[in-house]
Amino acid sequence: NRHDSRLGHVAIAPDGLTAMTVSEDHRTILWDLEGGHALADWKSGGEYGCDRVFHGPAGWRKIALKGRVLLLWNERGELLREFPIPPTSLRSPLAVTPDGRMCLFPGSTNEKGTCLFAMDLLTGQIPKEFSCRQLSCLAVSPDGRRAYSGERLDTATIGVWDLERGAVLMLNADAPAA
Repeated sequence: NRHDSRLGHVAIAPDGLTAMTVSEDHRTILWDLEGGHALADWKSGGEYGCDRVFHGPAGWRKIALKGRVLLLWNERGELLREFPIPPTSLRSPLAVTPDGRMCLFPGSTNEKGTCLFAMDLLTGQIPKEFSCRQLSCLAVSPDGRRAYSGERLDTATIGVWDLERGAVLMLNADAPAA
């Protein structure tokens, strides 16, 4: 088994025994890292290569954006949930907290403009929204307490977000947020 298009994302299980990869054509492969062979291989996904894979307490999962819906699959390629979401760019970055509970993605609302949304993957609710600009990348700290973002603009601005308190900690590399 192998991917026929460019890899978009890879994740490794905490025990280091398996990895999951997803390519731009939405093919997803679960790998046995000791034996070097595929344990599962399936194709479905979102749009424009924004699929992400992660390992949480419930095992392997894949998320993707498709239109105004966030899709969630298990390691066998079975669609588990479809969550409606606010408008977002099709190439929006996605990040998932290490516990697999929250998915972060940028989008927009009529009232607040561009926001970073934190969606609960169990309920589909969005308990937290952070004002932001156009983001090119997102990451979550290993303890799941902070998110880090990079902007698409030429400002080289990064953001640091406190996910527990819902606060912006820093809006660029050399100046704390007010």
